[in-house]
Amino acid sequence: MNNNPILMKRYLFFILVILFFSHVAFAKTVTTPSFALNKTGSIGDYPSLSISQFNYEPFPIEPGDTFDLWIKLKNVGNRDAQGISLELVDTYPFLGGTDTKRNVGTVPSQQEALLHFENVRVAGDAPSGIHELKFRALHGGAFSGEGQILNIRLDVRAVTPVLSLEVATEPSRIPQGAPATLKLFIKNTNTILLKNLDFLLLFPSEIVPIGGSNEKLVDQLIPGESANLSFEILANGDAAAKAYNIPLNVTYYDAIGTRFEKHQSIGILVGRDADFLTNIEESTLFEKKTKGKITISVSNVGPSTMNFLTLKLLPSSDYVAISPSQSYLGNLESDDFETAEFELYSNVDNPRLVLELRYKDPYNVEHVRQDSIILNTFSRSELKKFGIQSNGSSNISRFAVIVLGLIFLYFFYRSWKQKRELPFALCNGLLETARVVARGILFFRWRNIKRLPRRLRRIFQGL
Repeated sequence: MNNNPILMKRYLFFILVILFFSHVAFAKTVTTPSFALNKTGSIGDYPSLSISQFNYEPFPIEPGDTFDLWIKLKNVGNRDAQGISLELVDTYPFLGGTDTKRNVGTVPSQQEALLHFENVRVAGDAPSGIHELKFRALHGGAFSGEGQILNIRLDVRAVTPVLSLEVATEPSRIPQGAPATLKLFIKNTNTILLKNLDFLLLFPSEIVPIGGSNEKLVDQLIPGESANLSFEILANGDAAAKAYNIPLNVTYYDAIGTRFEKHQSIGILVGRDADFLTNIEESTLFEKKTKGKITISVSNVGPSTMNFLTLKLLPSSDYVAISPSQSYLGNLESDDFETAEFELYSNVDNPRLVLELRYKDPYNVEHVRQDSIILNTFSRSELKKFGIQSNGSSNISRFAVIVLGLIFLYFFYRSWKQKRELPFALCNGLLETARVVARGILFFRWRNIKRLPRRLRRIFQGL
């Protein structure tokens, strides 16, 4: 193996050059013209430094980031450059940091030195574009004290411009069948100009734009500028009350024509407050100072579901609840109804029933609403006129049936004991019961009614 030091240096330099020119993802290599002419148009008889090539990564450089920089420092003069040092100069928007100086040593005529600067910082508010980065090169030896300013140009650009988006609707919950407004609040939070911004909303079939389209355009947004976009929309009358997911596609361009896309989803709430109707379906309570059963129905006449519905009969001086005053009805879909039964005692004519409905909407928010309905009662003459049997008349009828039943059982049992024949016992029981009824009716003849006061007086006198 050849241990010649000169050959080893050449091999090492050759390897560095290969690595320098090798392709690295998201890196950029730039070659610059390198020459130094004197006044006569020939190469000067002195050392002269130039940056012949540089490489940096990542590419492009983003505001607020750091990057690595490799440069080739070439001596384009006819004399060797001795005691060379190169220092990175802080020049906005580049911030060199702490490790900004490299001691190069001697660079022979027409030779190059490869230098590496790590973590060079870029200001966070750096505008997009081409910016100069400066170096100060100092000579030693016979040319000590002489210095040069060397420049390179670097591309600073946001890879993905930041566009902030906020969404709001008026009203916050869109009612079915009523117009509403969807608003987009957009802002260019980056340091570059954005142009030809296109906002496209992909509405579901339940929601339609009105008075316009589902697409809005903005010519440009300078850094820090905001814009407000409004879409007039309508939720169909039969749209389910729920949260709807609406895709939003945004396309825009930066100052040099690079196209960007942004895809996200926005959510809006659809649904109105529940609309219901209460009614008395059935009742056996027709008079004041009586008790009876009532059946109350709750109908959902709106598009929103009433979940976990409970119906409660609130206390009132108009009535007294004899049965439990609360009933659970469950989930009530649109155009559906449920009923609950209560037993009451009425203190007044036409009592006002005070109802409390407690339920949760499709977003699990609890609502408590009150309603009232009038329970119509009637006088005795009105009950007779309308053919309605009051509870009092019903009780008398039941009592009369019970008395007649007991009379029949008495005569049936007595006849059974006589002959122990079922047909005879049934016939005789019915016959004797009929005779008792006939005698009772005859007792209320006018002649007997006229004599009744006199008979009663005799009875009391005899006591």
